[in-house]
Amino acid sequence: MTQEALFDRSIRAGFGWVSYRLPSKDGVLVPEPQHFIDPEANTKRPWEEGSRNGFVIVPFSLVHGPELWLNPLIRWQGTVPNTQALSSASQWMELSVSGDELLKEHPENLTDHIESQFTNEKNLEQNDSQHYLEFCRSVRQITEILQNKVPNSEGVHDSKALQKVVWSWTRSLRLHPKAHPCHLFEALCHAYPSLHIVLLHHPVYGIWLGSSPETLVEKETPRIRSMALAGTRSLAHAGPWGDKEIREQRLVLDYLQERFASKSISLDLQETSTVQKGPVEHLLNKIEGVSSISCYEMAHCLHPTPAVAGFPVAESVKYILENEPHQRSLYAGYWGYLNEEGNGLLSVNLRCLHWNDKRVTLYMGAGILPESDAETEWLETCRKSETLMNILQSLGWISPPAGILGE
Repeated sequence: MTQEALFDRSIRAGFGWVSYRLPSKDGVLVPEPQHFIDPEANTKRPWEEGSRNGFVIVPFSLVHGPELWLNPLIRWQGTVPNTQALSSASQWMELSVSGDELLKEHPENLTDHIESQFTNEKNLEQNDSQHYLEFCRSVRQITEILQNKVPNSEGVHDSKALQKVVWSWTRSLRLHPKAHPCHLFEALCHAYPSLHIVLLHHPVYGIWLGSSPETLVEKETPRIRSMALAGTRSLAHAGPWGDKEIREQRLVLDYLQERFASKSISLDLQETSTVQKGPVEHLLNKIEGVSSISCYEMAHCLHPTPAVAGFPVAESVKYILENEPHQRSLYAGYWGYLNEEGNGLLSVNLRCLHWNDKRVTLYMGAGILPESDAETEWLETCRKSETLMNILQSLGWISPPAGILGE
């Protein structure tokens, strides 16, 4: 049975599936992809403090769904699974012979309350021109609020007004009939060794693929790490970074330092650098400390950061939930595999898509500050989407877009 056939059968049976490839270390060592199946994903297994040896799934906001946990009950390493590669021949038989019967044992499904979020018929009918107009209109509204031009409900300008909002939009694309998530996962692993690549299926959230440049928390006891990754520009841009990007980066870095300090963790801070991640580059500060705190606790303390929500965080999340025309679901949440000791890597789910039959929905966003220009922010989101768009085009699964305005 090929990996593609095993994936399809697993999805039909309602099983959980995870394929992930960790980012390379210093551009030298590229880890092998790891794969596992969880036949019990249909049961209610929430993410909990103290969970070990499995895959953490956390959405942008709990309004969009629960925190979940997948167990590696059937595991293999490599690309094509077979009976010998699986951890247990009996589990293999259970999957290949009795998968449909197993599903009947777990009739309760968590999808009812959120499945509708993945179908946005208005979005399916829109073209890039409509997306462009709506995005720019929303950004201009946000910049007016950030500039404190819009009074609050009492008619008074709030001294605690928003300073940044991360605004996103989605693009829906029809795929070639031969497109398959496993092929896209392999292509992303090959194209982007420095990114954390994930293919996930869970009965609650469906099928997602992500290629994240941003580590939320990495733990190798006793060392704990994170990064401030913000500010974006095209690779063709030369010269110093602009004030807007530098200030955006500083908001994220200050937030991370304050959060780690709240856990009494003293940090070593690396100097600001420029790093390429896919078709764009960002400002980067790596931070590292020593602590007995668990990876889970630190991730909960940090998420969501100003890099994916805005600042102040609570106010920006509230604005996003009340005003963005789509639900983010797993976009801008975090995920990753943690071993028996709780060590591992949790990355922010950026440069991602939701796969629904032969259609995918891509998510992309930009950090909006008072001085932001709507068309410039639009172009930034389009460049970020190239991480996935370029691969989809190279595979021959989509046609080049009719035109991304402003390019």
